[in-house]
Amino acid sequence: MEAPLDRPIPPTCRVRDGRDAYLRENGFTLAGYDEPRSKITLLGVSFWLPNPPSRRRAIMRHDLHHVVTRYGT
Repeated sequence: MEAPLDRPIPPTCRVRDGRDAYLRENGFTLAGYDEPRSKITLLGVSFWLPNPPSRRRAIMRHDLHHVVTRYGT
């Protein structure tokens, strides 16, 4: 079941479904969690940031925070 971020989450929605909807709506992928580097854009300037295992874990949790709070990127 898909859970678009612009509508309330149905009680039957699984966390995985919410995460997948969040990633899809923001142009992210599950594969991005495992990339060795992440492209970051700040104030219109893009640069590459290392993506070590600790950051990967943090980003996964951070994305779930977006799903739970319904707060956009």
